[in-house]
Amino acid sequence: LGFSAVTLRRISRLNAEAEEAHVRIVQSEKMASLGRMVAGAAHELNNPLTAVIGYCPVLTMSLTDDKTRQIVDTINKAAQRMAVIIRDLLTFSRTPVLEIRPVRVKEFITESLKAASESAVAAEVTVSVDAAPDLVALMDRPHMEQVLVNLFTNAAQAIKDSGRGDRISVKAYERDDAFFLEVSDNGPGIPGEIKDKIFEPFFTTKRPGRGTGLGLSICYAIVEAHNGSLRVNSTEGAGTAFVIELPRTPSTGERAA
Repeated sequence: LGFSAVTLRRISRLNAEAEEAHVRIVQSEKMASLGRMVAGAAHELNNPLTAVIGYCPVLTMSLTDDKTRQIVDTINKAAQRMAVIIRDLLTFSRTPVLEIRPVRVKEFITESLKAASESAVAAEVTVSVDAAPDLVALMDRPHMEQVLVNLFTNAAQAIKDSGRGDRISVKAYERDDAFFLEVSDNGPGIPGEIKDKIFEPFFTTKRPGRGTGLGLSICYAIVEAHNGSLRVNSTEGAGTAFVIELPRTPSTGERAA
């Protein structure tokens, strides 16, 4: 009876693992199909949209009526926003192609946050950076800049929209065989019922017109392409921390970008 019980537990565990693996494979195939469909649609939309964006300034220059100019300006801004959405769709639909190089981390953080400075000002938050001046990490700098800016901007927007929190910190350090980059805030936190969904494509809690729900899924894909991991620690009402873990930094003295 003891042998049978142990065997049944093992069989049950193996069945559960097989089912989980099957679900992952099916989900992966669905995402691959969705990616191909999205890429095709995005390319088809991009061509006529390029014409709209290109001709709006030309049309504005030929107009003398202020009201009509404002209308054309509104069209141009809407088209620019559509272009950003299409860019995100194309980024989501393909596997990131990386150029991994040693990067000076503190300089990378400082330069990246300049791109998100307007978000910090709008949210009226204090920003702190904690990284050793000589810390070097292996990464594709442009792609990781996209990740850092997205995480920072999300934190600032959450604080601004909720009216809760006043601080965002970016911390980088080495531990054991890995490099860590943390973006944390003392904002509203993430409700427990949606925490497991935030990395899913097209999932968003923002109002219509405020986001596509692709930002975090793109960040996840970029970090995963680095053979790293992206996880979130959050307590509703107490703040959120996104933690990026990448493979170990190069040895001291290796040339950094």
